[in-house]
Amino acid sequence: YGTIKLGESKIYSTIMFHGGFAAYKKSLLDNFNVETDDTGTALDIVQKGGRTIMIPEAVIFSLEFTVWKDKFNIKVRRATQNVKTWVRCLHLLFKRKLLLPKKIALPEMFLYLFNPLVLLILFIITVYILLYSPFPMAFGVLVLLPLLLVKQTRILFIEVLQNNCFLLLAILNLLVGKEIIRWKTLQDPRGMIRRDMLESRHLI
Repeated sequence: YGTIKLGESKIYSTIMFHGGFAAYKKSLLDNFNVETDDTGTALDIVQKGGRTIMIPEAVIFSLEFTVWKDKFNIKVRRATQNVKTWVRCLHLLFKRKLLLPKKIALPEMFLYLFNPLVLLILFIITVYILLYSPFPMAFGVLVLLPLLLVKQTRILFIEVLQNNCFLLLAILNLLVGKEIIRWKTLQDPRGMIRRDMLESRHLI
């Protein structure tokens, strides 16, 4: 993910980034895009002729979710905002007004708008085949089971599946016109960072 963002930055601009640590030129930031958050704000700047780049040397440490409900709510909100941003890019592309190069925009649009739908279709086809033919099921178990026993592969598989499910929910939200804009305050007490935790990891 970071390598792709760095590559996009070197080509021209990246509008997808972790927004916890971002700096903006006052001359380019009229206002923060509250509807689509930092991604939409970055697109606004690109459309004004500015560049938005990732600096790999800039590092930030942030809280991770320890409660699934919190992770689910924020991931769906974030995915919805990202999908809305790329739908906006698609509209601008059709109008020939998108200033983000096609070599950056098209792969990202496919990843966020079409890839989740392709995955869903493939999943439905796979289930259908498995129900009506025992051989693919046996083959699938023999191939997938050893891969899923490897921790790194299992984590990657779960993350890809999970992220595409969030994107599918985001696309559904967009189709039904559901607005998800505001942040919800998390009430998880395990999410607190203490000074001794940072010191023990040599972060301060």
